[in-house]
Amino acid sequence: TFPLTSETVLRELSVEINGKTMRARVLPKKKAERDYESAIESGDTPVMVQAAKHGLYNANIGNILPGEQLAIELHTAQPLKQIDGTFRIRIPTVISSNYGDSEIDGGLEPHQTPVTKTLEVHPFSIELRINDTLAKSTLNSPSHSIHALEEGQQRIIRLTEKAYLDRDFILLITPEKDARASASVATHAKHYLGMVSFTPEFKNNAGRALNLKVLVDCSGSMAGERIDQAKAALTELMLHLNTDDRLSLTVFGSDARHLISTLTPCSEEMIRSTVKAINNIDANLGGTEMHDALEATYAIEWGQRQGNCDILLITDGDIWNIDAVVASAITSDHRVFAMGVGSAPGESLLNKLATQTGGICDLLSRNEDMTTAVIRLFKRMRQGQELALNIDWGSKPTW
Repeated sequence: TFPLTSETVLRELSVEINGKTMRARVLPKKKAERDYESAIESGDTPVMVQAAKHGLYNANIGNILPGEQLAIELHTAQPLKQIDGTFRIRIPTVISSNYGDSEIDGGLEPHQTPVTKTLEVHPFSIELRINDTLAKSTLNSPSHSIHALEEGQQRIIRLTEKAYLDRDFILLITPEKDARASASVATHAKHYLGMVSFTPEFKNNAGRALNLKVLVDCSGSMAGERIDQAKAALTELMLHLNTDDRLSLTVFGSDARHLISTLTPCSEEMIRSTVKAINNIDANLGGTEMHDALEATYAIEWGQRQGNCDILLITDGDIWNIDAVVASAITSDHRVFAMGVGSAPGESLLNKLATQTGGICDLLSRNEDMTTAVIRLFKRMRQGQELALNIDWGSKPTW
């Protein structure tokens, strides 16, 4: 069982067994399962890859004999996202312990459920080739120590020291010039296919009042540096609130606890008392019952006549019960701005929570500054809810 990011497309797959290469074909699920079982009974070594839920894939491999070596090669594609002028490439390498039932909530078979062993060591190496205009960019990784070599029009990225599958790989690419828009066109049969990517500039809505519900993960896995960073980020956030804003504060682990149980106007006295409450937060609340915590946060009255309502969620948790969490978020009439922290945050869950509700998802490694990221999310909350868009393609497009 292996992860890909939620926006990654698996384009091609090949398997090499003892020097012999086999290329995958796409088949209907039932036929693939029948062919796989038949090949096992015949003594062959079949490989069947299935798309599981939310960015997970299962590679089922049968009849590997002692001494045989097997290599699986994946070809994938994903769009590059630009945040504040920087492109971020994330390659997930870790399957961490998810909270909940992998079979009931995650849809996995018993033999597909990943088993995590904290003392297990698996080596990791990587080589990336950056082409064209991006090769001239500033490159750095907050997750690993890297060096970049120039080779013609390419930059080659390699690790400078031994690494292991204990954290996701992240590469930040900052172009010399802000790449505000790009387009790609390809042909298919008698048609043209177009893809346009752009970063719009919004008006400054710094004075727009907010109804903000802050929800902080205080489960045991957040202990230490993560909870300290969260407290520092929230303390800084308090300086950006004004008297027109309203705020609530909830922490959660195995259950949810409201530290500020109603949306309260952000007077100077209220901000001071909130900072005290933030300083007393600790990561000692057990597991990660995120669904119940979000439901408790939605339930805080906010009065729809007083504008929209946003949730700032800070968590390192990954849970199996993604579908139910996202479904309730969509019906809650809240925008969720999700901050995932740690070595392998729950990207699929947090990205879906944010995109399905009109919010933003940001994922941080342990070496990135959470305060800067939280303030970045906060500024996005101040901006408009909707964007009307029209593209002139030169003719009527078929979608």
